[in-house]
Amino acid sequence: MATRLPDLLNSELINTSMAIPFWLKLSIVIALGILFGIWFAGESTRKLDSDYLLVTIHKNMQRTTTLLAELIAEPIVTGDTASTEATISQYVRGWPEISYVHVLDENGHFVTDWQKSTRSFGPGIRKFEQVIEYGDQNFGILSLYADMNPVLSAVEQHISRSRRQSGFILLSITMFIVFFVNFFAFKGTHVELPTDD
Repeated sequence: MATRLPDLLNSELINTSMAIPFWLKLSIVIALGILFGIWFAGESTRKLDSDYLLVTIHKNMQRTTTLLAELIAEPIVTGDTASTEATISQYVRGWPEISYVHVLDENGHFVTDWQKSTRSFGPGIRKFEQVIEYGDQNFGILSLYADMNPVLSAVEQHISRSRRQSGFILLSITMFIVFFVNFFAFKGTHVELPTDD
């Protein structure tokens, strides 16, 4: 009775896998495990770093908005628009991320605004708002628009560097483990033949 082709192929695969040395199989398994570890570490780094950095940046920008609202509170109360505009202009000069600021009074009427010459709105623009309070009374609202695209690019670069470093560390560990597995496997297969005295 003729041997079926699938059975023949299965027996050849079994014979081939049995011919592969144990240390090589173990090395392949370890290498695959470490490669999965590199991928998983990269994704974990991306998630943790991006969450932490973006939350930190948003908190900083919200504190910036709060401080600016406190600085312009008195000029808003006194109706000194020139002083309000000067304070905003001086303050935002040190923040390249800020692209647009506008102030509304307690009735929602426009008071003043400041903008860069190249102001634009898009997915990278974030809006931060803060109530303008003076003596526990509400005198308006400050809205600040920040262009987060450069910051998001910096975050992506940081995450890419972290992933590369994690990958390099895990790859080094892999090579170290594979080297010692191979070393001890070869050492264990060396058998000395008995000699006649």
